Formats: sequence, structure tokens, C-alpha cells
Amino acid sequence: KEDGVGGSGGVSDAVLGGLEAPVDVHSMESIEEAHALSVVCVALSGDGQWVASTGLDGYLNFWKVADRKARHKIDANMVEAWSTAFHPRENVLASSSQYSRINLWNSETGKCERTLTTAEKGHPAYRMVMSVAFHPDGKYVVGGSSDGALSVFDIESGQKTQRISNHTMPVRGVVFSETEGSTVFSASDDYLMHVYDIRTGELTGTVPGHTGIVCAVDVSPNGTTLASASGDGTVKIWDRRTLGCTHTFEGFHSDIVWSVKFYHGGSRLVSASDDGTLRFWNVSE
Repeated sequence: KEDGVGGSGGVSDAVLGGLEAPVDVHSMESIEEAHALSVVCVALSGDGQWVASTGLDGYLNFWKVADRKARHKIDANMVEAWSTAFHPRENVLASSSQYSRINLWNSETGKCERTLTTAEKGHPAYRMVMSVAFHPDGKYVVGGSSDGALSVFDIESGQKTQRISNHTMPVRGVVFSETEGSTVFSASDDYLMHVYDIRTGELTGTVPGHTGIVCAVDVSPNGTTLASASGDGTVKIWDRRTLGCTHTFEGFHSDIVWSVKFYHGGSRLVSASDDGTLRFWNVSE
């Protein structure tokens, strides 16, 4: 499964390159006007048949990949569909909400089938859920909130199994490791990435290094490498075992880097920035 890279409205160029420097630029053109305002997030379903997009116009759109036509355009309100992620094996999309909720949508019907609530007694009623991710087996979904907490839910029962609070600022990115099962990585405005075990709620690692907010984190399919995108304009590569930085892409993006994603079996990386470019990197060198 290769999720889409979102978070950079108006991307117009794709830049291909390697560890040392980008080597080529390719123009990209839109097929259809997807949103009236900037696109916030894009997700691709596990079977590759559906794409979901959210935008600042408040719409959640479901597109069929085969003909690139919108099947459902849902006026979800901008704050009700921010970050999105597809279930790994089902046509179910999770979207995060300003109002302490994770909504689960059926891409076939366009209907919201379940709402999971992150709010707890004794905590503020409304904490924006800024990021969302499914466990590789689809049994759990995790949401990262504006108060720095992660909430883990059992999909079948709808019950919250963990609330983990170690970040001091909003959590903008969450991703599960496909090889470690219970391990989730988070990216935060506190300039840090964290590593957690969702079974116990234990913080098992902290990754400093960025000089700006950490907007996104991803882990390679084989679980050996991490990538992070930051407000400092860099993309960093990390060794999963040591949590040490092995490479920094610096000076290529000229603005905040909102998202990053491994693809091609983990040998390639794509980043999206407010500078209007997508950059594709060979990270196998």
C-alpha cells in the first residue's frame, strides 16, 4: 500500500533526484478541478481503486482511480475532515476532526458509519485530531491531537484502548510500522518524533534533530528506515534501530515540508512542500 502525499496545495512540479541532488523536473497537470480551495490531504486505498481528498473548501471527495471521476462529494465541513487514512484491506476511510472525533467513512456509499471520540473526562472537550493512521492489520486506528496526545481505538468494539500523552505540542503525523506490529511513530510541533508501543502505552524512543515543527513521519516497508518532514524546510532520513540521522535533504525545498512518503518498496521517497514542488528521492544509495 502506498498512500498519497498531501498537505501542499498548488503543487505544480515533480523533481526527481538522489541523495546528493535533484536531477530532473517534470511538470504535473490536474485532470479535474478537485476542490475550490487548496487540497489538504490525499489518501489511496489499499487495493488502489479509491482516492480520497480533503480541502480547505470543507469537502471530502471520493474518487474512482479507474476513470478519475468523483463518486462522492461530501460537505463534511473543513474541521470534520482534516487528515485521512484508508483501512489497509477495506474501503473504509478514517478522517480526523476538530471536535475530538475520528470519523469512519464507507467509500462505496459515501456514508459515515462510525464516530470515535477522543475526548475524556477532565480534559478539554474539543481537541483537534490532526493526524490519523490504521494499524497494518486494520484492527486499530490511532489519532494524534492538538494537545500532544495519541488516542488508540479498537475498530471492532469502538473502544479506546490507550491515551498516550508525552508530546508537549500538537501531533501532526502518526504512522505504524508494518514490521513491528504494535509500534507507532509520531511527529509533533515540539520539534520531536516519538516512538510508542500501543499495547502498553510506553514511550520507547525520542528523536530530536529538527529545528522546526515536525510535520510528518513515515517508516519504510522493511521497517529499517524512518523519514521525516519539517517546518525547517528539510527532509531527514533516520536509522530505525539507533534512531540516529543518516542523511538530511537540505537546501532543496525552499519552504515548509508538509509530508513525506516511502514508495517503490522503500527505495524511493517523495516529499511535498509549500514551495509548490513534489520531490522524489532515491534513498537506496
